[in-house]
Amino acid sequence: MGAPPPRSVLRRYLLRKNALRKASQRIRRLLRHGARSPVGDLQGLFPAPPGTVFDVGANAGYVTNDFHKAWPSARIVAFEPTPQTFEDLQRNVGDLPGVELVRTAVCDTDGTVQLRVDQATHLGGSNSLLPHSAEFSLTAPHASYTSVDVPAITLDTFCEERGIDHVDLLKIDVEGAEPLVLAGAGKLLARGDIDVILSEVRLVRSYEGQLLLHELTTLLAEHGFRPYTIYPFSESAIGQGRWGDAIFLSAPFRTRLVAHRGAQACGFYD
Repeated sequence: MGAPPPRSVLRRYLLRKNALRKASQRIRRLLRHGARSPVGDLQGLFPAPPGTVFDVGANAGYVTNDFHKAWPSARIVAFEPTPQTFEDLQRNVGDLPGVELVRTAVCDTDGTVQLRVDQATHLGGSNSLLPHSAEFSLTAPHASYTSVDVPAITLDTFCEERGIDHVDLLKIDVEGAEPLVLAGAGKLLARGDIDVILSEVRLVRSYEGQLLLHELTTLLAEHGFRPYTIYPFSESAIGQGRWGDAIFLSAPFRTRLVAHRGAQACGFYD
């Protein structure tokens, strides 16, 4: 299967507010940093293709689609709680073999939680389990959110119910709720059964209770993860980094990587 339909691509890139400003930002970042991408790096990083990939906060399926193109034989589970966005996810990637779609929030509890939803702001890309901070209004002054009850599950519960004992790649893009996702994966983390985490990271707090980059790095370090690399950030007018992506590697994965590629190539021993 190919990329998401043109209608979704147009909606994501060309029909959104401030499209020209977004495009100019991306061009500046490409000129400054090049075209290196998380999925491209991950393709070269895994010694063997990952068997199980979780896309937590899948939105309309753009990254899910990238994962499937990179590893067509992988089991990919895409989680998205927003009802309208989940319909887009189904249309875009619902027919891909090996891809399972789950309409639920991934959280620190099982049951029902409240999701703040405004599909008009950032095309639903800022829907969150957390309240927005004062800084968020600087980029979305006219946002207006309503609360919607959505199902919630922890990754530990989901894996126990589905008989999944190992996650090769966990992607997290949940608008500030990263600590809730990780809290609900306590058993997986304690056993060392998550190899690589690809997470959105922030330098400016857009949500109340959100962890900034250094705080998330500290939390993941408690579970043996270390940063692999950080990707270019979206920036304010003065160049303040706001949000971007980062990859974190677990201790067992780093050990296997050294055995496969050698310490000199990796730049580390453990």
